[in-house]
Amino acid sequence: MAIYGLAAWLMASQNYNLLEQIALKSAPEIVDQLSRELHLLGITLVVGTLATSVALYFVIHRRLSKIQGPLFALERQMRLLVSGDWSARDIRIRREDEFQSLVGASNMLYQNLRAETLKEIEFLESISTSLTAPDAKKACSIMIKTKKDRLSNISQNSQSSASVTVVNFAQSVERRHVS
Repeated sequence: MAIYGLAAWLMASQNYNLLEQIALKSAPEIVDQLSRELHLLGITLVVGTLATSVALYFVIHRRLSKIQGPLFALERQMRLLVSGDWSARDIRIRREDEFQSLVGASNMLYQNLRAETLKEIEFLESISTSLTAPDAKKACSIMIKTKKDRLSNISQNSQSSASVTVVNFAQSVERRHVS
């Protein structure tokens, strides 16, 4: 924007110099008027350039927010998913925002993960009552707890400790059966 304003200013200055030379020869009384007009033209160019720059900033900012907002929300939701926290609510974005279908697919992924995890919990709870071996009952209860933790809003530390517990428990059961 400033480049166009500068180019217009340079062109007006050069034309002013030509008009001033002609006016000095033919009508010296208009030289002051030409000087005032050049000054007003400079102010108009500066104000116009600033106004256009501000307007352009707001248009770009508005457009970028329609893109960035959904992307930031998707990133936040994916970080929760990766950390094992499946309790995030569906992402809600404005109608005019971009990535409507991507956000919808992400919400569907979360809903499906939660639904499948609930089915797995129900299944594990149903078979845990019929298990007779204490190790199997303990493993089943640990799996149920881990899956329930994913669906609730818990800290990452307790999730990772639950995962480590499942792994350690599975290794200890395996060592007992090997020896």
